[in-house]
Amino acid sequence: MEKYSKLYLTKPEQLPRYRQEVSQNYSLEVLDTIANCTQNLSSSTDAEALSQISATLNQISLYLPCPIYSQPIVSNSTEQNEKDYYLNIVDDYMRVIRVQGNSELILLWGILQTYAELLKEALTAGTYLKNSQWKNLRHAFESMLRYLGREAIESLPNSVLIPLTLSTPDPANNDPLNRWVIGHHIFYVLIQSLVVALNCFHTEITSENVQEAEVAITLATFLMWGAESALRFTGDFSASQFQDIVRPSMMPPNAPPGLSGQFSRDHLYLVKLLSELRPTFENLNSNLMMKYRQFVQAFEATYEAHKFVCKKFVGVESQSLRMNSTSSKSAVDVLQDLKIFRLKNLKTRVFLESFDV
Repeated sequence: MEKYSKLYLTKPEQLPRYRQEVSQNYSLEVLDTIANCTQNLSSSTDAEALSQISATLNQISLYLPCPIYSQPIVSNSTEQNEKDYYLNIVDDYMRVIRVQGNSELILLWGILQTYAELLKEALTAGTYLKNSQWKNLRHAFESMLRYLGREAIESLPNSVLIPLTLSTPDPANNDPLNRWVIGHHIFYVLIQSLVVALNCFHTEITSENVQEAEVAITLATFLMWGAESALRFTGDFSASQFQDIVRPSMMPPNAPPGLSGQFSRDHLYLVKLLSELRPTFENLNSNLMMKYRQFVQAFEATYEAHKFVCKKFVGVESQSLRMNSTSSKSAVDVLQDLKIFRLKNLKTRVFLESFDV
């Protein structure tokens, strides 16, 4: 796994909690660079977008230090509990380095790095994503960049953005482990962006700033649709490649025992945050409730995408790496149970009553 790129992220609990905090540590030069980037990304081809993101990374490096120079978060092994162990081995496997420092800066770097990885991988190895799914994925990244740069969040563009290699991926350029790692990098950054959007949503609701709350929940919806596409992009290779190459890399002796995506640090934090926000979701006005329903729809679709990838790789009967050998539940069954439970938590009483209006 050493040859694959590293991603530097802060812990999700350290992410910003209101929009002003997101960009207040950016200089005017950084904000101008973001604005120039998002303007040039509008209606760009994928090759043009990759060139623009690469140029933006170079430009940003003139004003901000790269997170590679940030102080890594070091855990005291004697104080590490079982949960920390599983969280850390997932980070290690996925080439994620947790660092301390300016969380707004670290997030910006992560977004630009993973967007570049996404575009390069799609242009080099291809993708089976539909045009609409690819557009959702690009729109998620570009919406978050606009939010960080204090710009207006735009609706999904009508123009069709098509990767140059949208047809069948080229086996000669298809490295399933690289796709697996890059896909998870994309997912993690989108999840961290979702945490920021939901943090800001809660802050704006608490401050009775309804207009900004609408912006934040709309952004969260765009990001969730991006996550849906990211899961499908991550699984854009054959089941035989997963069984022969990817799955063995996640098992002893190639990886520590207990490695499982269910211990994704960022995803677990997002689930916790959504649960904490339930009282807030119970008290939305009619317009915000409509926006929230769109978010829940995207959330449900994201779980369906996860089930789709799981079914493709392990079938409907195989167990996940974390399941006990005596368990009768398949990996797909577990995902379905999680989907039902978490949707029940999201679909508040007011949410359900709003369908009767």
